[in-house]
Amino acid sequence: MSLLAFIGFIIIHVSLVLIVHFQNNIRDIVLGSDRANFWLALGIAIAASGGQSG
Repeated sequence: MSLLAFIGFIIIHVSLVLIVHFQNNIRDIVLGSDRANFWLALGIAIAASGGQSG
């Protein structure tokens, strides 16, 4: 039961990070500042994730 609760928490948390203030969140997560360049932060995040799906 606790594993299911943890998985549910992760799904909800990641969803909210992506939905609520996405630009500020991605800048803060990748570059450490919500005043940084959004496109740079997004490019780094995509490159770090492999840039491909599948």
